[in-house]
Amino acid sequence: MSALDRLSPNRCNGAVASSLAGVRIPVSDVRYLAYGLYRNIPGDIVGYDAWVGLNSQPGAVVVQLDEYCAPRQIYAREGARLPDAR
Repeated sequence: MSALDRLSPNRCNGAVASSLAGVRIPVSDVRYLAYGLYRNIPGDIVGYDAWVGLNSQPGAVVVQLDEYCAPRQIYAREGARLPDAR
């Protein structure tokens, strides 16, 4: 997780690291990490998107999380691919 903390300190980094490990993407392959957040009308944070750029491919892998950092889904964008399921 410390590699992710150096790229973008965030309380959800542990959940992002676990989500990446779950789809067999090593944290050592992460080139960049950027967070987007979702707020409701009163302004409370209701979720995050962690955009993860990889050294091994173009595009990004997105880890969508709820307001407590629990993963909702993970998907690839802009030419990235998730490793094939085994």
